[in-house]
Amino acid sequence: MMLRRKGTTRVACAFLGEAVHEDKDLYVEALKTARISADMTAWTRLMVSCLGRSAAANLDRLTRLATVEAQWRSVVVHFRSDSMVHKLAPFALTRPAFTIGDARRAIGGTFASVNTAAAELVNAGILVIEDRARRDRLFLAGAVLDIFDRFRPMPADG
Repeated sequence: MMLRRKGTTRVACAFLGEAVHEDKDLYVEALKTARISADMTAWTRLMVSCLGRSAAANLDRLTRLATVEAQWRSVVVHFRSDSMVHKLAPFALTRPAFTIGDARRAIGGTFASVNTAAAELVNAGILVIEDRARRDRLFLAGAVLDIFDRFRPMPADG
């Protein structure tokens, strides 16, 4: 709503589905009570609480993502500065599940150069191959997926 008021966006919106999902019964009860009583105070307080929890979770995700980025940078520093590895690693931060074709469309390069870079990142432990198919292999950046997918098991170190 603040961004809307400052003219940054035309719509006021916030994503609070994750927080609502965690307390779905409380949300439904507050909404029922608000509809019956026409008093939206409790429901509004709940929504503000959900916004706060969502914001805190997203700030935590950003901090964890910055840590992953720093770790990856320390790994890819050993590659030539013009290597496709230096384009593919940042791409994997923003698109943690991709095929070689996806990466080529986003960052350019030949199939061979992107495929070689992906293999280097697999060898470095940054990427894994989801399946062992020979064509259209799906590469995953598990460290990034762990941050954003709350249903994935947490890594042993944190």
